Amino acid sequence: MKIKNLFLIIFIFVNFQQLQSQVTANFSASDTAICNPATVAFTDQSTGNIESWQWQFSNGQSSVLQNPVITFTGSGFYSVTLIVTETGTGDTDTMTVDSMIHVVTNPHASFQVGSNNMGCIPLDITVTDLSVSSDGNITSWSWDMGDGTILSVQNPTHTYTSPGVFSIYLQVVNEYGCMDDTVITDAVHASSVPEIYISADITQYCSVPIDIHFTNNSTGSATQTDFFWNFGDGNTSTTENPVNTYTVLGDYDIIFSVVDEYGCSNTDTFPDFIHLNQITADFSYSSSSTSPDTACLGESVTFTNNSGIYCSWFFGDGTSALNVYNQDIMHTYTQPGTYTVVLIAAPGDLCADTISKDIYIQQVTASFIANQTIDCKVPFTVNFTDQSSSNVTQ
Repeated sequence: MKIKNLFLIIFIFVNFQQLQSQVTANFSASDTAICNPATVAFTDQSTGNIESWQWQFSNGQSSVLQNPVITFTGSGFYSVTLIVTETGTGDTDTMTVDSMIHVVTNPHASFQVGSNNMGCIPLDITVTDLSVSSDGNITSWSWDMGDGTILSVQNPTHTYTSPGVFSIYLQVVNEYGCMDDTVITDAVHASSVPEIYISADITQYCSVPIDIHFTNNSTGSATQTDFFWNFGDGNTSTTENPVNTYTVLGDYDIIFSVVDEYGCSNTDTFPDFIHLNQITADFSYSSSSTSPDTACLGESVTFTNNSGIYCSWFFGDGTSALNVYNQDIMHTYTQPGTYTVVLIAAPGDLCADTISKDIYIQQVTASFIANQTIDCKVPFTVNFTDQSSSNVTQ
């Protein structure tokens, strides 16, 4: 009886020890849906007295670490198996989770810019999103339009108000937080309207035929490609810096148009830009004197150039004013007398013309007498006689 009881006690003790030391495999993952490439940290949560861990992953990788970190480089679903071994007994337990890890395919960012991506400011452009996502829907779009503007709609429109060449950047994110980005370099070409400036080597002359060289001095933010000149005499040109031969005297308007590489254009008209007329010298003068052609000694006489072009003055008293562009000039005579004033219109030019006129400078001495200055009765009648004099001989 005592021996039977002893065997029973030993049997119960051994089985209790075996039951108490049994191992159970269990684990968790830091993330189960993650963007490609996916790095996942696995945490052993097994129970029991464990001496070894054997991890197996359906992408072909394995590990004997208790808590491995595994990188999955291909999109798809991956199963994970953990085998734990008990210390001493060698007993094992296995846990497998099918399709535990979902490595999400990143979205593919893509877009196209409308055909209206080149032109003058303000330039309105449209952008169409072509992005795709095979795993989950795209939930956000972030656009950098290249001019400091950030937009978050799927298919944006935008107005460029400054000239320049702009790249457009897009980043998309799907519902798993996976993202992709792309950029189109130099996607938009916005140009300012050219500002027109022209010049000519000759703008005024007195005879024909005459060859005049025109120069385009226009400015803009883009390369100018097309030009059109109308010279006002029936002749035209599409050369940037042309030469036109005028054969008839007259005043001519110039019309000039320019187009840049992005289609921005401008036209301007320059009225009476070319003057081809014979020069006729003429001038007039004015003073305080009521007598024509006469001025008083010491006063400033205003001489006016009526020739319509620059001139040189010779005042007849040894003084002159050369190459004067102002219409009016002042001069004061210091001695009485008659002076011949000469004006040369366009001095030094083949078309120069000369005119001269006399001016009389008089010195006036005021004097008078009265026939009587004293009387003892009124009314008192006095006769005054002017005895003033001047140097005027006419």
